[in-house]
Amino acid sequence: MRIETRYTKFQETPAIASYVEKHLGSLEKVLARFEKGGEILVLVELSRATHHKKGDVYYAEATIEIPGKPMRATFTGPDIRVAITQVEAKLKKELRRDKGKLLARRKLDA
Repeated sequence: MRIETRYTKFQETPAIASYVEKHLGSLEKVLARFEKGGEILVLVELSRATHHKKGDVYYAEATIEIPGKPMRATFTGPDIRVAITQVEAKLKKELRRDKGKLLARRKLDA
């Protein structure tokens, strides 16, 4: 699994980069079954929204390029770490749901 991070209107820091690697890297265990067809690419975009009147609002988006079904999750929040954590939770939920569909399909085919 390879994670590519893009920053928009936001300064890259080693702390944020390691936070992304730690949290989205935890998806590697779930994605291992999809890696048989090749390496999986996770595209992450982190940005600061500037259209709000007060305070900083952060946006995190992650897209997993899985053969046959790309998955995408987004979250906007007051802290970039919260946004990254929520994106991770959404992707895990979607992957679990997809796993259930795959297992049900295999039972029907058997």
